[in-house]
Amino acid sequence: MVVTKGDSTKQIIVTGISRQDSIGPSVVRQLLSDGHRVIVHGFSPFDSLVGGYRDASQTFTELFVKSLQEQGYDVDMVSSSDLSHSDNAERLIHEANSKFGEIQGLVQGHAYSKPEPFEDITSEEMRMHFDVNVVSGLKLIQAFTKQKNQIISHQL
Repeated sequence: MVVTKGDSTKQIIVTGISRQDSIGPSVVRQLLSDGHRVIVHGFSPFDSLVGGYRDASQTFTELFVKSLQEQGYDVDMVSSSDLSHSDNAERLIHEANSKFGEIQGLVQGHAYSKPEPFEDITSEEMRMHFDVNVVSGLKLIQAFTKQKNQIISHQL
């Protein structure tokens, strides 16, 4: 059940919810048990396609959210999207804002990773690591900050 803590309840986006054994689901559960509303983002197709993850599933994100909703938690999700495309970071924040209202927190758990030895990573894969793990993270922060600033300017 949702534990409410008065005015301290926040609406928080958590990215990287695509596998059961990753850190993301634990973060979501903790935020929910602390009484927050959580908006989930995941890109399950990536983990299923790269192979090597025994817990990978094309439908994990949707099933995870549904399970939490059935338990009475205040959780929802935005559309699945590939954050290696930098425009998707802004779309994610915009969609969450449009569907659910002001987003007050952002937890970035998404990552580009493959279960392979470091010395086998190609230049192309290094670029993907950089685009997803660095560029999309910065783009999410930028979009989140922009929506916060727009809300503040409307309140003035």
